[in-house]
Amino acid sequence: MIAALLLSAALACPFCEAPGLTLSDQLAESDVVVLAEWLEADRGGDSKDNPAYTRFLVKKSLKGPYAEGKKLKLRGYQSGETGETLLLTAGGGEILEWDLPVPISEAGFEYLRNNPGPDAPAADRLRYYLAHLEHPDDLVASDAYGEFGNVPFEEVEAIADELPRAKLAQWVADPDTDPSRLAFYGMLLGLCGTDADAEVLRKRIFAGTDEFRIGVDGLMSGLLLLTGEQGLKELEDAKLRPKYILGPDGQPLKDAAGEPIPVPFSEVYAAMQAVRFMWTYGGERIPKDRLKEALRLQLAYSDLAEVVIADLSRWKDWAAMDRIVGLYTNEAYDVPAVKRAIIQYLLEAERDVPENAPSDAPEPPHVAAARKHLAVIEAEDPELVERARDVLYSVF
Repeated sequence: MIAALLLSAALACPFCEAPGLTLSDQLAESDVVVLAEWLEADRGGDSKDNPAYTRFLVKKSLKGPYAEGKKLKLRGYQSGETGETLLLTAGGGEILEWDLPVPISEAGFEYLRNNPGPDAPAADRLRYYLAHLEHPDDLVASDAYGEFGNVPFEEVEAIADELPRAKLAQWVADPDTDPSRLAFYGMLLGLCGTDADAEVLRKRIFAGTDEFRIGVDGLMSGLLLLTGEQGLKELEDAKLRPKYILGPDGQPLKDAAGEPIPVPFSEVYAAMQAVRFMWTYGGERIPKDRLKEALRLQLAYSDLAEVVIADLSRWKDWAAMDRIVGLYTNEAYDVPAVKRAIIQYLLEAERDVPENAPSDAPEPPHVAAARKHLAVIEAEDPELVERARDVLYSVF
C-alpha cells in the first residue's frame, strides 16, 4: 500500500501542498464575490417566522449584482464584530447558494482582485504569487504558497532566474519560518542558489538533532539540486551509512547518558525522498547510477524495503538483484508486503528485454537470473508468486 501511494506520479510541484480551493479558484467558480463588513446577527427563535440571519454591508465587489453600499441579509447566524470584513461568495445562478463567509482583510481582497486569473500564462501567475510569499497577511501568504501546489515542477523551474534568492535563503535560515513551507523554500533555493546558499542548507540539514523535523526532505532536495554528487555523498555519509548521528569531528553524538544517538528514521526517510525527487526532477545533475547506489543503501532499513524495492524495480536496477533476493529469507524482512515487492521486482526483471530484439538474440543476464530466483521462490511460496503475477499482468 505504501509503495503504491509513493509510486503515483505527482503532477503538482513537489513539497507544496495544494489547498482544497485557492482564492483564485473561488473567484473563478463563484457568481458573486464581494468584500463585506459585518453589521449584526440574530440567532432567531423557535418559530419558522423568526429565522436566524446576519446582515452585511458590501464594501467592494468583484463579481455579481451587489454594488458598494448594498446591504445584504443572509440566512444563518454568523458571529462577528463591528467593522470586521469578510469574503462573501455565492454560486448557483438565479437562486444563489452562499458559501460560508471567510475573514479577509482589505489587503487580502486586493490580492484577490489583482491576481492574474487561471487563464494567464503560468509564468505571469507564478511571478505574482512569488511576490506574495511570506506576506504579512497570513491568508495572502498561505494562498500564494498554495498556488504553487497547482502547477507542475517544470513551470516553477522555468522561472528559476526570477526567484527571490536572498529572501529564500533568509526564510530557510529563519527558525521561525512556517515548517510546512520550509521544504518548498529549500527546493526553490536549490533552483536559484549559490555556494553560500548551499551552506545555509547544510547548516539546517546537518544540525545534529534527533528531533522530528518537518520540511527537511525539501532542504535535502535543494542541496542536491545545488551541489549534485557532492551533496549526495554528504547525505550518504551523514544520513544513510552511519547508524548514529555524527558530530563535526566525525564521531557519534551522545545523549545525557553517554549513549550514541541513532540517526532518526525520519531523517533516513527524508533522504530517500530527496533521492527520489532527484530521479524524477533532477535532470542530469546527478547520474542515474549514483542515485541507484544511494537508494540501495536504504535496503538496510526493513521499514523502507517495500518502497525501495519498488523504486529500484521501476528504475530497472537489476544490479541490486542478488542483494534484494537475499532479503527474502532474512527474518527482519519476513513480512508479506516486502516479499511481494521482491517477487514483483523479479517479475519485472524477467520481462525486461530489449524491444524488437532478434529472436536469436542472447537472453540478457538479468532475465536469466530473475527466472532462476523466481523458480526457487515459487517452489517455496507458489501462491504468493501466482498472486504477484496476477496483479502484475492484470495491471499491465
